[in-house]
Amino acid sequence: MTHVVCGDYLILSPRKVIRDACVRFNERIVEIFERGEGGDEGVTIVSHGLSSLHTHLGLYPIRYSLLNGLELDEWARRCAWPWERAVLENPKVSYYSAILALRELVMGGVTLVADMHFNEDMIGRAFKDVGIRGDLSVALLSGNGFNLYQLLESNLDLLKVFKDEELISVRLGPCTPRLLKPGEFRFVVELAMEYGIGIHTHLGEVPEDHYSLVRNYGITLGEFVKSVGIAKVNAIVAHAIWLFDAYPLLARENIYVAHPPRANALLNDGVANVLEMSSSGINVGLAIDVAPTYRIIDDIRASYCMQYAQLQERVGVEDLWNMATAGYRALNLGSGEVRVGGRADIVVWRCRSCAKDLIEPLATLVWGAFEAVDVFVGGKPVLLNGRLARLSSSDIDRAFNEVAQFINDLSPGLRSCFRLSSRRC
Repeated sequence: MTHVVCGDYLILSPRKVIRDACVRFNERIVEIFERGEGGDEGVTIVSHGLSSLHTHLGLYPIRYSLLNGLELDEWARRCAWPWERAVLENPKVSYYSAILALRELVMGGVTLVADMHFNEDMIGRAFKDVGIRGDLSVALLSGNGFNLYQLLESNLDLLKVFKDEELISVRLGPCTPRLLKPGEFRFVVELAMEYGIGIHTHLGEVPEDHYSLVRNYGITLGEFVKSVGIAKVNAIVAHAIWLFDAYPLLARENIYVAHPPRANALLNDGVANVLEMSSSGINVGLAIDVAPTYRIIDDIRASYCMQYAQLQERVGVEDLWNMATAGYRALNLGSGEVRVGGRADIVVWRCRSCAKDLIEPLATLVWGAFEAVDVFVGGKPVLLNGRLARLSSSDIDRAFNEVAQFINDLSPGLRSCFRLSSRRC
């Protein structure tokens, strides 16, 4: 089926915006042509879909626990791991959590998400039901009550479950050097090479990623990266704040750093210098991770403010927009730009209170009061007039109710992680 969307502005790429243009598409973009006079309902902007390069959809219900001021390890111990153990026994909660998270992501113009968590078969089903692109990996770790080889088996099973799904890809998820021994991590990378797939990992999120390797194995973070062979596969590397001697090793065409600025700040991880990374040849893509909202534009804004406040560096909105579409390049799905022949992942944004003539359309879209009203993935509608096209309001209500009931049945200690408190959770 062929669709046509038009806008007062069309963002072809971060540095090329044209006025009064339309896009005709089916599965791919067929034509870009000039539009006549626009309507009277505020301002409309058409753009390529955005991406989150590192996300934990199954943690969506505990997103506000990041506001309690806990540092990463304490938050994981008190909130994330108990939640994950409970959810592992209740896979449908992962599905409903993912539905709610994906709904918010789509309403923020996101059309592609790289996810790492548990019960990824259920989360993949949520991707299918919502209709956006997903890259799935299971968090592979050992100890703390988790069995590496059981998790690895569930990760490999995804290759069979989703082998015929056009919108879903699979990679392996060696979680972090602190939760896998070097030999275990290397085994996972070699397995990814054997299957011809990539990996998704956390690296340099906190300084302890480096110091624990020195203390326990007598190797630096850079020596670890070399020894396990990360550069041999397509790799999504989340955080990359404290890289020490691993810094130059990530400047590879097949490696993308996933940068979640709000999660980094709220868990006291630090501030990644994305300008330095980019100038050093490191590919950077924006990510949600876990955050109070699942709107990637909130991370564009946060990254801009944090770079200036902490590092006295200004990142151009064009560069940040480029990072917000980097998932497409990381997954070899295209340029992340609106081009004839490219995949038709299209977002129509509207601001009803904006004046027609915008001096800086892209900056106004990022900082203004625009909302995604229509979203298409592979030429098929995912959001129409601000509502999910494939799921009804009763489907969303059921997801809310199922998650709420699960939370109510949890232990009081874990439920306390959902409340904001000066006493913390």
